[in-house]
Amino acid sequence: MKTVFHVNDARNLDAAVANIENLLVFEPIEQIILVINGPAIKVVKDSPQIVKLVAMEKVTVYACNNAMKAHDIDYVLEGVKVVPAGVYSLTQLQLTGFAYIKP
Repeated sequence: MKTVFHVNDARNLDAAVANIENLLVFEPIEQIILVINGPAIKVVKDSPQIVKLVAMEKVTVYACNNAMKAHDIDYVLEGVKVVPAGVYSLTQLQLTGFAYIKP
């Protein structure tokens, strides 16, 4: 099973993390990706929740470069992958079989 979570509002990050933790209990989980874009992008700089996620096996965090530019962010926490456009990544992932969840 492959799942992509989408967070564009930082108020939904805790719910996304809880959902990811709940999903990881089940098998078979191939991969979980959290795509962060929009105003929520600010969490990729210093959120303990993001640190927690990047340390998890089978979980990857994507940060939208367009949102980073729009919010003057020039760095991310270690382990976060910067992608050119969050919406493009969301579309590509869904086309390759990822289920989409937006908490």
